[in-house]
Amino acid sequence: MKVSLDEIHEAYQHSSVTDGMIEGWLNKETGQVLLLSSWDEVDPVLDDFHSNEDKYLELPHRLDIKAGKWLALDFAAAYLSDPVEEKVRGFFQKKGAFPRFKDCLEQIGMLQKWYEYEETQVLKELKQWCQLHDLDVE
Repeated sequence: MKVSLDEIHEAYQHSSVTDGMIEGWLNKETGQVLLLSSWDEVDPVLDDFHSNEDKYLELPHRLDIKAGKWLALDFAAAYLSDPVEEKVRGFFQKKGAFPRFKDCLEQIGMLQKWYEYEETQVLKELKQWCQLHDLDVE
């Protein structure tokens, strides 16, 4: 079945920033992507979802693929000098690491490079997830 990587990526972004408040689901028969939240109202699509959950596949979010902390540490190892990489590793020993990480990258002119790297790697992971589930990406 053909699926839209753009729609899967969009659902991934929504579910990743809401910490489970929004979930992405793929209709295995039609390829349609659904975004469901705890505050959704009843409609025919949701009725179908709730009565036929086996025909839907939950889309990944950041905890399901290599993203977040591990991706940031990979980026640091690949693109930052040893002292800065060590500083970044220290950020991830405590809560609130990403704001400090991004501030650091902005100070050294690498923030845009991080965004590009993150986007490329997340899309790569989502494509691999699609292959794992025998989905053809448009």
